Amino acid sequence: MSQRWVDAQEVMRLARAQIPVLMAERRRIQAASAQHQVQLKALHGEIYKAWEYLATVLVPGIVPENLEWASRLLSLPPIGAQAVQAAMVQDRDRLQATMANLDDNDDYVHREARLNACSIHLTELAESIAPLQDALSLYHSLPHWDELLDSGYGTDAYAGKWYTLSYYQHWKYGDQAVAALGEQFGVKTFAELRARYEQEKAAWDQLVTSRTEYQRQQHAVQSAVQQYTEAERHLANLASRHLSRVRGVVIEHLSPLGRDQLAKMLASYETGLVALKRLDGLEAKYRYLEITHQRWVLEPAAGIEKALRKAQRDLVKLQRPKHVYRRFPSADIERRFMDRQPKWDKRWTRYQDSRTRLIGFDDYGTYDFDDATPWWSVMTGDAVKARFIPEVAVYYEHRSATKQHSQEDHEQQAFAAVASAADYDDGRDDFDDMS
Repeated sequence: MSQRWVDAQEVMRLARAQIPVLMAERRRIQAASAQHQVQLKALHGEIYKAWEYLATVLVPGIVPENLEWASRLLSLPPIGAQAVQAAMVQDRDRLQATMANLDDNDDYVHREARLNACSIHLTELAESIAPLQDALSLYHSLPHWDELLDSGYGTDAYAGKWYTLSYYQHWKYGDQAVAALGEQFGVKTFAELRARYEQEKAAWDQLVTSRTEYQRQQHAVQSAVQQYTEAERHLANLASRHLSRVRGVVIEHLSPLGRDQLAKMLASYETGLVALKRLDGLEAKYRYLEITHQRWVLEPAAGIEKALRKAQRDLVKLQRPKHVYRRFPSADIERRFMDRQPKWDKRWTRYQDSRTRLIGFDDYGTYDFDDATPWWSVMTGDAVKARFIPEVAVYYEHRSATKQHSQEDHEQQAFAAVASAADYDDGRDDFDDMS
């Protein structure tokens, strides 16, 4: 049979038709990714609260009985009653010492009077500084004012020579300055204008120095007041702060441990075990959402982008004169431009179905740590297969291996394998490159 061919014009027509389809799929992927991030953020908050709740049920209070029980249960001496009590005493002594020192501190003892005095002085200084600041701004708004000051023009220290160009430039700039501000300030020469500026600048410097000192005094008093207030507040909340600290130590201790290990540790404490199940389920849910999004959204997205770039590139390339009579094998073109929408829709159905089941699941107490069934099967009922998740694949293989090896079972397994192969779709789209 002779091979059929497709010309460049037909490839361009197909590419034009494919681009809006690919862009629609890209928008679908972008929307799904945005929704995914929102859902992950919410789930992250739930996981954080689940950790807090687990720590709360393990250490319900700061009383010695609670601490000793939790310390033995978790094999965690740092949260024992003696260790926690010692830390609280040390913290209390430190805070009381801070308050006692501040009670002897002049800034704190006379805080009200000093703060009032600083406030009054700073207000007066602000009123005095403002007009001087405005006046100085007028001087510095003049062209070349800083250059005239730096050169010493208008003083006995000026070193300019009559035969140099800079001498006549400074003369010109000085006259311009006098013309601009002389009448306003009642001066007739640049030397007089400069003298007035230096007098006002010296007054401004002195006022600013005073302002800086009062601001320093004000800050010192405010700092002392803040230290005392914080010490007083921390002392009042001593028990609750150390309870939070102990719970933080518990979370830090438990976080790296395997969930099966934690389940054995909490086996005798039903309330803690239930809290652990919820935490473990939420973490599994988060992990599954990430994995399925990667497999069914992000990986196909790469193929979509590749196909879109190829179609757009071909529209430009195939219009060139050298490609006018170029031909391509029909089979390759049909494969490249085949309708992939049904395949995409099938993948989206699996994605949305699994996501709905995962997010909607809330019956964490039914999970059994002693059972090999993964959370995926518990949450989805295996309505959606996800053999690309390692723990799910291991579970399916183990479950299959435990079946009876009767002829009937062999036939059923063979049928299941065929059905699975027909249903399996790795989510990738292979767009051929016709370059």
